[in-house]
Amino acid sequence: MNEKHPLLQSFIDKVKAQIKSKEAQDLVEYEIINHIESRSQSYQRDGLTKEEADKKTINQMGNPITFGKEMNQLHRPRIDWALIFLVTTIIGISLVPMYTLSFIFEGLFMKKVIFSLIAMIIIISLMFYDYRKLEKLGFFLYISSVVMMLWIGMIGLDFQGKKMWHIGYIKIDYMFSLLLFYISWSSILQHRNKYHIIILHLLFWLPMLLYLWNGYYLYSIIYFITILVLINIEKINSGQRQQFTWSTSAFGLILSAVLFFLSSPYQQERLLAFLHPEQYKNTFAYHSSISREMIAKAGWLGQGNIHEQVRLPEAHTDLILPYITYFFGWGGGLLLTGILLFFTVRMVQVAIKTRHHYGKFIVIGGFTIFLISLLINMLMSIGLLPYVGIPLPFISYGGVQLIFYSTIVGLILSVYRREKIHSLTSIE
Repeated sequence: MNEKHPLLQSFIDKVKAQIKSKEAQDLVEYEIINHIESRSQSYQRDGLTKEEADKKTINQMGNPITFGKEMNQLHRPRIDWALIFLVTTIIGISLVPMYTLSFIFEGLFMKKVIFSLIAMIIIISLMFYDYRKLEKLGFFLYISSVVMMLWIGMIGLDFQGKKMWHIGYIKIDYMFSLLLFYISWSSILQHRNKYHIIILHLLFWLPMLLYLWNGYYLYSIIYFITILVLINIEKINSGQRQQFTWSTSAFGLILSAVLFFLSSPYQQERLLAFLHPEQYKNTFAYHSSISREMIAKAGWLGQGNIHEQVRLPEAHTDLILPYITYFFGWGGGLLLTGILLFFTVRMVQVAIKTRHHYGKFIVIGGFTIFLISLLINMLMSIGLLPYVGIPLPFISYGGVQLIFYSTIVGLILSVYRREKIHSLTSIE
Protein backbone atom coordinates (compact mmCIF):
# COMPACT_ATOMS: atom_id res chain seq x y z
CA MET A 1 0.00 0.00 0.00
CA ASN A 2 2.57 2.51 -1.26
CA GLU A 3 -0.07 5.17 -2.06
CA LYS A 4 -2.38 5.47 0.91
CA HIS A 5 -6.17 5.57 0.50
CA PRO A 6 -7.40 9.12 1.37
CA LEU A 7 -9.56 7.65 4.12
CA LEU A 8 -6.55 5.77 5.49
CA GLN A 9 -4.35 8.87 5.38
CA SER A 10 -7.01 10.88 7.21
CA PHE A 11 -7.34 8.12 9.84
CA ILE A 12 -3.54 7.96 10.35
CA ASP A 13 -3.23 11.74 10.63
CA LYS A 14 -5.94 11.89 13.32
CA VAL A 15 -4.32 9.03 15.24
CA LYS A 16 -0.83 10.59 15.08
CA ALA A 17 -2.20 13.93 16.27
CA GLN A 18 -2.96 12.26 19.65
CA ILE A 19 0.54 10.80 20.01
CA LYS A 20 3.22 13.06 21.50
CA SER A 21 6.34 11.08 20.64
CA LYS A 22 7.58 11.37 17.04
CA GLU A 23 9.17 7.91 17.29
CA ALA A 24 5.90 6.45 18.54
CA GLN A 25 4.02 8.16 15.69
CA ASP A 26 6.19 6.40 13.10
CA LEU A 27 5.76 3.09 14.87
CA VAL A 28 1.98 3.37 15.13
CA GLU A 29 1.67 4.40 11.48
CA TYR A 30 3.68 1.34 10.49
CA GLU A 31 1.48 -0.90 12.66
CA ILE A 32 -1.75 0.57 11.24
CA ILE A 33 -0.65 0.11 7.62
CA ASN A 34 0.44 -3.49 8.29
CA HIS A 35 -2.84 -4.29 10.03
CA ILE A 36 -4.99 -2.75 7.30
CA GLU A 37 -3.03 -4.47 4.52
CA SER A 38 -3.44 -7.84 6.24
CA ARG A 39 -7.19 -7.43 6.92
CA SER A 40 -7.83 -5.89 3.49
CA GLN A 41 -6.24 -8.85 1.71
CA SER A 42 -8.45 -11.18 3.75
CA TYR A 43 -11.61 -9.30 2.71
CA GLN A 44 -10.46 -9.23 -0.91
CA ARG A 45 -10.24 -13.01 -0.87
CA ASP A 46 -13.86 -13.00 0.28
CA GLY A 47 -14.86 -11.10 -2.86
CA LEU A 48 -14.61 -7.41 -1.94
CA THR A 49 -12.76 -4.95 -4.11
CA LYS A 50 -9.55 -3.43 -2.75
CA GLU A 51 -11.22 -0.07 -2.09
CA GLU A 52 -14.17 -1.72 -0.35
CA ALA A 53 -11.86 -3.93 1.71
CA ASP A 54 -9.70 -0.97 2.76
CA LYS A 55 -12.73 1.11 3.72
CA LYS A 56 -14.27 -1.72 5.74
CA THR A 57 -11.01 -2.36 7.62
CA ILE A 58 -10.55 1.31 8.44
CA ASN A 59 -14.14 1.66 9.71
CA GLN A 60 -13.65 -1.38 11.95
CA MET A 61 -10.72 0.31 13.71
CA GLY A 62 -13.15 2.75 15.36
CA ASN A 63 -12.70 6.35 16.37
CA PRO A 64 -9.17 7.51 15.36
CA ILE A 65 -8.97 10.02 18.23
CA THR A 66 -9.79 7.38 20.86
CA PHE A 67 -7.46 4.92 19.18
CA GLY A 68 -4.70 7.54 19.06
CA LYS A 69 -5.02 8.27 22.78
CA GLU A 70 -4.77 4.55 23.54
CA MET A 71 -1.63 4.28 21.38
CA ASN A 72 -0.16 7.33 23.09
CA GLN A 73 -0.50 5.58 26.45
CA LEU A 74 0.86 2.31 25.09
CA HIS A 75 3.89 3.67 23.25
CA ARG A 76 4.78 6.80 25.18
CA PRO A 77 8.39 7.13 26.38
CA ARG A 78 8.87 6.15 30.01
CA ILE A 79 11.05 7.64 32.71
CA ASP A 80 12.64 5.45 35.35
CA TRP A 81 11.90 7.68 38.32
CA ALA A 82 13.29 5.08 40.72
CA LEU A 83 16.73 5.13 39.08
CA ILE A 84 16.69 8.94 38.86
CA PHE A 85 15.74 9.19 42.54
CA LEU A 86 18.53 6.79 43.54
CA VAL A 87 21.27 8.48 41.52
CA THR A 88 20.14 11.91 42.74
CA THR A 89 20.19 10.64 46.32
CA ILE A 90 23.66 9.16 45.90
CA ILE A 91 25.06 12.35 44.37
CA GLY A 92 23.38 14.36 47.14
CA ILE A 93 24.92 12.14 49.80
CA SER A 94 28.34 12.57 48.17
CA LEU A 95 28.20 16.30 48.96
CA VAL A 96 28.06 15.70 52.72
CA PRO A 97 31.60 14.31 53.22
CA MET A 98 32.94 16.91 50.79
CA TYR A 99 31.41 19.63 52.95
CA THR A 100 33.05 18.27 56.10
CA LEU A 101 36.39 17.89 54.31
CA SER A 102 36.22 21.39 52.84
CA PHE A 103 37.34 22.74 56.20
CA ILE A 104 40.69 21.12 55.42
CA PHE A 105 40.69 21.08 51.61
CA GLU A 106 39.69 24.56 50.51
CA GLY A 107 37.24 24.69 47.62
CA LEU A 108 36.52 20.95 47.69
CA PHE A 109 32.79 21.30 48.36
CA MET A 110 32.07 23.91 45.68
CA LYS A 111 33.98 21.94 43.05
CA LYS A 112 31.98 18.85 43.95
CA VAL A 113 28.74 20.83 43.66
CA ILE A 114 29.72 22.04 40.19
CA PHE A 115 30.70 18.54 39.06
CA SER A 116 27.45 17.18 40.48
CA LEU A 117 25.38 19.70 38.50
CA ILE A 118 27.29 18.79 35.34
CA ALA A 119 26.66 15.11 36.10
CA MET A 120 22.91 15.64 36.43
CA ILE A 121 22.84 17.60 33.15
CA ILE A 122 24.64 14.72 31.43
CA ILE A 123 22.25 12.16 32.88
CA ILE A 124 19.10 14.03 31.84
CA SER A 125 20.51 14.92 28.40
CA LEU A 126 21.47 11.33 27.62
CA MET A 127 18.08 10.10 28.83
CA PHE A 128 16.48 12.06 25.97
CA TYR A 129 19.19 10.97 23.50
CA ASP A 130 18.35 7.98 21.31
CA TYR A 131 20.98 5.43 22.35
CA ARG A 132 20.24 3.31 19.26
CA LYS A 133 22.18 5.79 17.14
CA LEU A 134 25.35 4.51 18.84
CA GLU A 135 24.86 1.02 17.39
CA LYS A 136 26.00 2.20 13.95
CA LEU A 137 29.11 3.78 15.49
CA GLY A 138 30.37 0.62 17.19
CA PHE A 139 33.54 0.03 15.17
CA PHE A 140 34.28 3.77 14.98
CA LEU A 141 34.10 4.05 18.78
CA TYR A 142 36.39 1.02 19.09
CA ILE A 143 39.01 2.54 16.81
CA SER A 144 38.68 5.93 18.54
CA SER A 145 39.35 4.34 21.91
CA VAL A 146 42.40 2.46 20.64
CA VAL A 147 43.78 5.67 19.10
CA MET A 148 43.19 7.52 22.39
CA MET A 149 45.06 4.83 24.32
CA LEU A 150 47.98 4.86 21.87
CA TRP A 151 48.11 8.67 22.06
CA ILE A 152 48.23 8.73 25.86
CA GLY A 153 50.76 5.89 25.80
CA MET A 154 53.06 7.89 23.50
CA ILE A 155 52.83 11.40 24.99
CA GLY A 156 51.73 10.56 28.54
CA LEU A 157 53.97 10.88 31.57
CA ASP A 158 54.55 8.10 34.08
CA PHE A 159 52.54 8.49 37.28
CA GLN A 160 52.78 5.65 39.81
CA GLY A 161 53.62 3.17 37.07
CA LYS A 162 50.88 4.36 34.67
CA LYS A 163 50.86 6.53 31.57
CA MET A 164 48.73 9.66 31.97
CA TRP A 165 48.08 12.69 29.82
CA HIS A 166 48.68 15.83 31.88
CA ILE A 167 46.71 18.94 30.92
CA GLY A 168 47.58 21.52 33.55
CA TYR A 169 46.39 20.08 36.87
CA ILE A 170 44.16 17.53 35.14
CA LYS A 171 45.40 13.97 34.70
CA ILE A 172 43.63 11.96 31.99
CA ASP A 173 44.02 8.20 32.06
CA TYR A 174 42.32 5.30 30.25
CA MET A 175 39.04 5.46 32.17
CA PHE A 176 36.87 6.68 29.29
CA SER A 177 38.25 3.94 27.06
CA LEU A 178 36.27 1.47 29.19
CA LEU A 179 33.10 3.37 28.33
CA LEU A 180 33.86 3.45 24.60
CA PHE A 181 34.86 -0.21 24.49
CA TYR A 182 31.76 -1.50 26.22
CA ILE A 183 29.52 0.57 23.93
CA SER A 184 31.44 -0.54 20.84
CA TRP A 185 31.40 -4.22 21.84
CA SER A 186 27.66 -4.00 22.43
CA SER A 187 27.40 -3.04 18.76
CA ILE A 188 30.04 -5.43 17.42
CA LEU A 189 28.26 -8.41 18.99
CA GLN A 190 25.00 -7.42 17.28
CA HIS A 191 26.80 -7.81 13.95
CA ARG A 192 29.20 -10.59 14.93
CA ASN A 193 28.52 -12.53 11.70
CA LYS A 194 30.53 -9.87 9.86
CA TYR A 195 33.64 -10.81 11.82
CA HIS A 196 35.65 -14.02 11.69
CA ILE A 197 36.33 -15.61 15.09
CA ILE A 198 40.03 -14.74 14.73
CA ILE A 199 39.11 -11.07 14.17
CA LEU A 200 36.95 -11.13 17.30
CA HIS A 201 39.90 -12.51 19.29
CA LEU A 202 42.15 -9.76 17.95
CA LEU A 203 39.56 -7.09 18.74
CA PHE A 204 39.26 -8.47 22.26
CA TRP A 205 42.99 -8.69 22.99
CA LEU A 206 44.25 -5.41 21.53
CA PRO A 207 42.78 -3.26 24.34
CA MET A 208 43.89 -5.82 26.92
CA LEU A 209 47.49 -5.58 25.74
CA LEU A 210 47.37 -1.78 25.78
CA TYR A 211 45.95 -1.74 29.31
CA LEU A 212 48.52 -4.19 30.63
CA TRP A 213 51.47 -2.68 28.80
CA ASN A 214 50.76 0.78 30.21
CA GLY A 215 50.23 -0.41 33.78
CA TYR A 216 46.42 -0.30 33.91
CA TYR A 217 45.93 -3.74 35.43
CA LEU A 218 42.69 -2.77 37.15
CA TYR A 219 41.15 -1.43 33.94
CA SER A 220 42.23 -4.59 32.13
CA ILE A 221 40.31 -6.66 34.70
CA ILE A 222 37.18 -4.49 34.37
CA TYR A 223 37.40 -4.62 30.56
CA PHE A 224 38.06 -8.39 30.57
CA ILE A 225 35.08 -9.25 32.78
CA THR A 226 32.67 -6.78 31.14
CA ILE A 227 33.30 -7.95 27.57
CA LEU A 228 33.19 -11.63 28.58
CA VAL A 229 29.83 -10.99 30.26
CA LEU A 230 28.51 -9.43 27.05
CA ILE A 231 29.85 -12.30 24.97
CA ASN A 232 28.23 -14.87 27.25
CA ILE A 233 24.78 -13.28 27.09
CA GLU A 234 24.96 -13.05 23.30
CA LYS A 235 23.13 -15.75 21.35
CA ILE A 236 26.28 -17.49 20.21
CA ASN A 237 26.75 -21.25 20.01
CA SER A 238 27.39 -22.45 23.58
CA GLY A 239 30.48 -24.38 22.48
CA GLN A 240 31.95 -21.26 20.88
CA ARG A 241 31.17 -19.20 24.01
CA GLN A 242 32.88 -21.69 26.29
CA GLN A 243 35.86 -22.02 24.00
CA PHE A 244 36.26 -18.25 23.75
CA THR A 245 35.82 -17.76 27.51
CA TRP A 246 38.22 -20.48 28.61
CA SER A 247 40.88 -19.69 26.02
CA THR A 248 40.86 -15.97 26.78
CA SER A 249 40.84 -16.59 30.54
CA ALA A 250 43.82 -18.96 30.37
CA PHE A 251 45.79 -16.68 28.07
CA GLY A 252 44.87 -13.68 30.22
CA LEU A 253 46.26 -15.28 33.38
CA ILE A 254 49.50 -16.23 31.67
CA LEU A 255 49.89 -12.80 30.10
CA SER A 256 49.12 -11.00 33.38
CA ALA A 257 51.76 -13.06 35.21
CA VAL A 258 54.39 -12.33 32.57
CA LEU A 259 53.65 -8.62 32.47
CA PHE A 260 53.61 -8.41 36.26
CA PHE A 261 57.21 -9.57 36.39
CA LEU A 262 58.03 -7.03 33.68
CA SER A 263 56.12 -4.23 35.41
CA SER A 264 57.58 -1.34 37.38
CA PRO A 265 58.90 -1.97 40.92
CA TYR A 266 56.12 0.30 42.24
CA GLN A 267 53.40 -2.03 40.91
CA GLN A 268 55.15 -5.13 42.24
CA GLU A 269 55.69 -3.61 45.69
CA ARG A 270 51.97 -2.84 46.03
CA LEU A 271 51.03 -6.48 45.51
CA LEU A 272 53.74 -7.70 47.87
CA ALA A 273 52.48 -5.23 50.47
CA PHE A 274 49.02 -6.83 50.28
CA LEU A 275 50.49 -10.31 50.76
CA HIS A 276 52.79 -9.18 53.60
CA PRO A 277 51.04 -6.18 55.20
CA GLU A 278 53.07 -6.15 58.41
CA GLN A 279 56.33 -5.69 56.52
CA TYR A 280 54.96 -2.76 54.54
CA LYS A 281 52.49 -1.20 56.99
CA ASN A 282 54.38 2.10 57.07
CA THR A 283 54.91 2.24 53.30
CA PHE A 284 52.90 0.46 50.60
CA ALA A 285 50.42 -1.15 53.04
CA TYR A 286 49.80 2.08 54.94
CA HIS A 287 46.57 2.89 53.11
CA SER A 288 45.05 -0.48 53.93
CA SER A 289 46.21 -0.60 57.54
CA ILE A 290 45.00 2.91 58.45
CA SER A 291 41.74 2.30 56.58
CA ARG A 292 40.97 -0.84 58.60
CA GLU A 293 41.98 0.93 61.80
CA MET A 294 39.60 3.86 61.24
CA ILE A 295 36.68 1.59 60.34
CA ALA A 296 37.28 -0.48 63.48
CA LYS A 297 37.34 2.67 65.69
CA ALA A 298 34.21 4.21 64.12
CA GLY A 299 31.51 2.65 66.31
CA TRP A 300 27.83 2.84 65.37
CA LEU A 301 27.56 6.62 65.72
CA GLY A 302 30.96 7.63 64.40
CA GLN A 303 33.74 9.78 65.81
CA GLY A 304 32.97 13.04 63.99
CA ASN A 305 36.61 14.12 64.14
CA ILE A 306 37.43 15.91 60.89
CA HIS A 307 41.09 16.38 61.68
CA GLU A 308 41.60 12.64 62.24
CA GLN A 309 41.23 12.17 58.48
CA VAL A 310 44.71 13.70 58.07
CA ARG A 311 46.02 10.23 58.94
CA LEU A 312 43.96 8.73 56.08
CA PRO A 313 45.42 9.42 52.64
CA GLU A 314 42.95 9.87 49.77
CA ALA A 315 40.08 10.38 52.23
CA HIS A 316 38.20 12.44 49.66
CA THR A 317 38.80 10.06 46.73
CA ASP A 318 39.63 6.35 46.81
CA LEU A 319 39.27 5.86 50.57
CA ILE A 320 36.18 7.95 51.11
CA LEU A 321 34.18 4.97 52.39
CA PRO A 322 36.45 4.47 55.44
CA TYR A 323 36.28 8.22 56.08
CA ILE A 324 32.45 8.27 55.91
CA THR A 325 32.31 5.22 58.18
CA TYR A 326 34.70 6.79 60.68
CA PHE A 327 32.96 10.17 60.67
CA PHE A 328 29.31 8.97 60.58
CA GLY A 329 29.70 5.52 62.12
CA TRP A 330 29.04 1.96 61.01
CA GLY A 331 25.38 2.87 60.55
CA GLY A 332 26.28 5.59 58.04
CA GLY A 333 28.66 3.30 56.19
CA LEU A 334 26.10 0.50 56.00
CA LEU A 335 23.38 2.90 54.87
CA LEU A 336 25.53 4.22 52.03
CA THR A 337 26.56 0.68 51.04
CA GLY A 338 22.92 -0.41 51.01
CA ILE A 339 21.86 2.50 48.78
CA LEU A 340 24.66 1.77 46.31
CA LEU A 341 23.80 -1.94 46.20
CA PHE A 342 20.10 -1.14 45.77
CA PHE A 343 21.12 1.10 42.88
CA THR A 344 22.80 -1.90 41.21
CA VAL A 345 19.68 -4.01 41.83
CA ARG A 346 17.60 -1.39 40.03
CA MET A 347 19.94 -1.60 37.03
CA VAL A 348 19.45 -5.38 36.98
CA GLN A 349 15.68 -4.87 36.97
CA VAL A 350 15.99 -2.52 33.99
CA ALA A 351 18.12 -5.11 32.17
CA ILE A 352 15.53 -7.84 32.78
CA LYS A 353 12.73 -5.66 31.42
CA THR A 354 14.67 -4.58 28.33
CA ARG A 355 13.68 -6.45 25.17
CA HIS A 356 15.67 -4.47 22.64
CA HIS A 357 18.84 -6.52 22.10
CA TYR A 358 21.33 -3.68 21.79
CA GLY A 359 19.66 -1.86 24.68
CA LYS A 360 20.02 -4.92 26.91
CA PHE A 361 23.76 -4.98 26.18
CA ILE A 362 24.08 -1.29 27.05
CA VAL A 363 22.37 -1.84 30.41
CA ILE A 364 24.21 -5.06 31.32
CA GLY A 365 27.60 -3.68 30.27
CA GLY A 366 27.08 -0.49 32.29
CA PHE A 367 25.86 -2.46 35.28
CA THR A 368 28.90 -4.75 35.13
CA ILE A 369 31.38 -1.87 35.07
CA PHE A 370 29.59 -0.13 37.96
CA LEU A 371 29.35 -3.29 40.08
CA ILE A 372 32.99 -4.30 39.59
CA SER A 373 34.20 -0.79 40.47
CA LEU A 374 31.92 -0.69 43.52
CA LEU A 375 32.99 -4.08 44.85
CA ILE A 376 36.71 -3.45 44.29
CA ASN A 377 36.55 -0.12 46.13
CA MET A 378 34.62 -1.62 49.04
CA LEU A 379 36.89 -4.66 49.36
CA MET A 380 39.95 -2.44 49.05
CA SER A 381 38.60 -0.18 51.81
CA ILE A 382 38.32 -3.05 54.30
CA GLY A 383 41.67 -4.57 53.33
CA LEU A 384 40.41 -7.60 51.41
CA LEU A 385 42.05 -6.31 48.23
CA PRO A 386 45.29 -4.37 47.78
CA TYR A 387 45.06 -0.61 47.43
CA VAL A 388 44.59 -0.07 43.69
CA GLY A 389 43.38 3.51 43.48
CA ILE A 390 39.81 3.21 42.26
CA PRO A 391 37.14 5.76 43.26
CA LEU A 392 33.85 4.87 44.89
CA PRO A 393 31.32 5.52 42.07
CA PHE A 394 29.62 8.93 42.39
CA ILE A 395 30.76 9.38 46.00
CA SER A 396 34.48 10.04 45.59
CA TYR A 397 35.77 13.46 44.61
CA GLY A 398 36.72 13.83 40.97
CA GLY A 399 35.01 15.20 37.89
CA VAL A 400 36.24 12.52 35.48
CA GLN A 401 34.80 9.57 37.39
CA LEU A 402 31.55 11.45 38.01
CA ILE A 403 31.11 12.17 34.30
CA PHE A 404 32.06 8.57 33.49
CA TYR A 405 29.40 6.96 35.68
CA SER A 406 26.83 9.65 34.84
CA THR A 407 27.21 8.76 31.16
CA ILE A 408 26.51 5.11 31.94
CA VAL A 409 23.41 5.99 33.97
CA GLY A 410 22.19 8.38 31.27
CA LEU A 411 22.46 5.65 28.63
CA ILE A 412 20.59 3.18 30.86
CA LEU A 413 17.80 5.75 31.33
CA SER A 414 17.72 6.22 27.56
CA VAL A 415 17.24 2.48 27.09
CA TYR A 416 14.44 2.40 29.65
CA ARG A 417 12.74 5.43 28.10
CA ARG A 418 12.54 3.81 24.67
CA GLU A 419 11.66 0.30 25.75
CA LYS A 420 8.16 0.58 24.29
CA ILE A 421 9.34 2.37 21.17
CA HIS A 422 11.16 0.43 18.47
CA SER A 423 12.42 1.98 15.26
CA LEU A 424 10.97 0.83 11.94
CA THR A 425 14.25 -0.87 11.09
CA SER A 426 14.10 -2.98 14.23
CA ILE A 427 10.50 -3.97 13.47
CA GLU A 428 11.28 -4.85 9.89
